[in-house]
Amino acid sequence: MNPSPADSVECHPACVCWTLRICCWSVALVLGAAQAWCARFTMNPDGVSYLDIADAYWQGDWGQALNAYWSPLYSWILGFLLGVFKPSIRHEYPMVHLANYLIFVAALVCFEYFLLTFIPERKQQVRELRISEDSGLEEWQWYLLGYGLFTSSSLILIGLHTVTPDLCVAGVVYLASGLILRIRASHDNATAFLFLGIVLGFGYLSKTVMFPLAVIYIGVAIAAARPSTKVLHNAACVAVAFFAVAGPFVLALSHQKKRWTFGDSGSSSYAHYVNHIGYWSGGSSMVNYPVVRLATSPPIYAFDEPRAGTFPPWYDPVHWDEGITAIPTLQGEAEPIISALALYAICFLILFAGFTGGAFLLWLQSSNWRASILSLAKTWPIFIPALSTLALYSLVYVETRYVAAQLTLLILTLYSGVIVRAHQLGGRLVPLAIPCAIGVVALTSVLAWHYRVAPSGAEYPKAAEALYELGARPDDKMGLIWNENWNAGAGQGAFVPRLLRLKIVVEAPDADAFWKLDASTQHHALEIIRKTGVKLVLARQIPLESQIGWQRLGTTEYFAYLFAKQSSS
Repeated sequence: MNPSPADSVECHPACVCWTLRICCWSVALVLGAAQAWCARFTMNPDGVSYLDIADAYWQGDWGQALNAYWSPLYSWILGFLLGVFKPSIRHEYPMVHLANYLIFVAALVCFEYFLLTFIPERKQQVRELRISEDSGLEEWQWYLLGYGLFTSSSLILIGLHTVTPDLCVAGVVYLASGLILRIRASHDNATAFLFLGIVLGFGYLSKTVMFPLAVIYIGVAIAAARPSTKVLHNAACVAVAFFAVAGPFVLALSHQKKRWTFGDSGSSSYAHYVNHIGYWSGGSSMVNYPVVRLATSPPIYAFDEPRAGTFPPWYDPVHWDEGITAIPTLQGEAEPIISALALYAICFLILFAGFTGGAFLLWLQSSNWRASILSLAKTWPIFIPALSTLALYSLVYVETRYVAAQLTLLILTLYSGVIVRAHQLGGRLVPLAIPCAIGVVALTSVLAWHYRVAPSGAEYPKAAEALYELGARPDDKMGLIWNENWNAGAGQGAFVPRLLRLKIVVEAPDADAFWKLDASTQHHALEIIRKTGVKLVLARQIPLESQIGWQRLGTTEYFAYLFAKQSSS
C-alpha cells in the first residue's frame, strides 16, 4: 500500500528539519566565530566603560562599580572571564570578543527556544488550512527563514565587534517571547510566569530600558493567558520573580543616589539627544560636578575627581550630568522620531530587503486575504512588545543594535500571514530563497570588511606594550590630546590606556586645532597639562613638524610625551 501524501508530509519533514537545523546552527556558529576572530583586536568606547566596571566588581570596589548609566550584567560576565583567565595586554581584547561569541551562542539557544514554541502554532495552522487546500510555510521553511534572520540580524545589526550588552538583550527578548507563547498555549502556567519574571529581571540587568519594557511584556503575558481566576496569582509570580532578580540592584542604586531610581541612562540620553545639551557644557554652573577648563586656546579640560575608569567622563556620564534636568518637549521629539523612522526604513527596505521583499511577494499571492490577516493578528503577543520597543527608542535615540531582535521577530510575524494554495507553495517559495542568498552575500561582505580593519586594531596592544616599556604603570595619571567628537566616538582615546589601567585626567579635546598651533603655544599647553601632575600625554597621528619631544610607540601611529619625574622637594 502506497503512503498517502499526507503521511509523507508528516513523516518526511522530521528528518529534513533535524538536518536543516544542524546545518543552520553550523553556519551561524562558523560565521559568528569568523566575525569574532576578525574583530578580535577592535574596541569601542562603551566597551572600555564596561571593562572598567568589570574590574571594579571583580576587585570588590562596590562604590565605584555601581553605575546608573551602564547596566551590570555584561560587566559581570567580562569581569569573570578577565578575573579567572587574567589575559596579557595582547590578549585582553581578544578575550572580550571570545565573551561576545559565547553570548552569541547563548542568544542562539534562546532563539532556538523561541522557534520551538513559535513553529508548533504555525504547524497547527497548516493542518487547519489543508481542509481548504490552502497552506502556510512548512516547518523546515520556518527554520530556514528563522535562522537566516537571526544570523543576519545578530552579525549585521549588532555584530560581535561591538563590546556592548545588546546580544544579551536580544537573547532575553527571544526567550521572553517564547515564554509568552508557551503561556498562551497552556493558559495558566505559573512556572512559565515565574521564568518570565526571572528572564525579564536579567534583561533589566543587561540594559536599563528593559525595566519599562518588562511592564509591557508582563501585561502581554497576562493578556495572552486569557481571563482566569489565577490572573492575580500569575501576575504575582512574574512580579515577584522580576523583583527578586532586579530588586537588589535597584535598591543599591537608589541608596547610592539617595533617591529612587532604576537607572539614569534614559534621562541622560534624553537631555543630550532631545534637549541638545552638549556634553562639554558641563564646564558651566549647570552641573554639580563641572569639568575644569584649564585653558581656552587651545581648550584643555581637567576631570580628576575621585571617579574610577580609564576615561572618567564616559565611565560615569550620569555623575558629570548631575544638575542637568531632562525636559520633555514635543518640538524636540520631531528629530529623533524622524531619524528613527529613517533607520527602521533602512533596516526593512535595504538591509533586509530580501526578507521583507519575500514576504511582500508571498502576500501578493495570498489565496485568502481574510485568513492571512487573521493569522498575522494571532501573533500579537510577539509584535506588540516588539513595536513598543521600536516606539520607545524612537522618542530618544536608536541604533540598529538596539532593536535587532525586535526587527527579527517583526519580519517573522509578517511571514505568519502567508497563505497560498498548497499545491503551488513550492513554486511560490522562490521569494523565500532570495533573502537567504542576500543574507549570505551580506554576511560575507561584513566579514570581509572586518578582515580589512582588524589588523589596524592590533595597534592597541602594540602601543600599550611600548608605553609599558617607557615606564607607564597601572593607576598612573595621564593626559590626552584627541578629537573627542561627542556623539560620534567619544572616548576612543582610552583604547590604549585601558590595557595598562591608566587614568586619563586631563584632555585637549580638539587635536586638529592643537597641531595647527605654533610650537611655543603647544609647549605652553603641555606645561599646563604637566602641572596637573600627570606622568605622560598620549596622542595619535602627530604631524611630522610637531613630533619633537614625542616618542612613537613602536610602529603604531600613537605617540607619548613623558614628563621628567618631579622632585619631592
